[in-house]
Amino acid sequence: MPIRIRAVAVQAEPTWLHLPAVLAQTIGFIEDAGAGGAQLVVVAMAEVGRPGV
Repeated sequence: MPIRIRAVAVQAEPTWLHLPAVLAQTIGFIEDAGAGGAQLVVVAMAEVGRPGV
C-alpha cells in the first residue's frame, strides 16, 4: 500500500543578519505550509541569513 505525503519546499530570501526576524519568517513559512495541508516542509535559506546558528 503506497503512503502519500504532501511535501512543500520553500526557497526564500531571509531577513539578513537579524536572527529573531529570520526565525519568525521561517516559522511563518512552516505554519502557512501546514495550514495548506503540508506534512513535510523543507525551508532553504542562505546560511548567512541565520546569524549565530
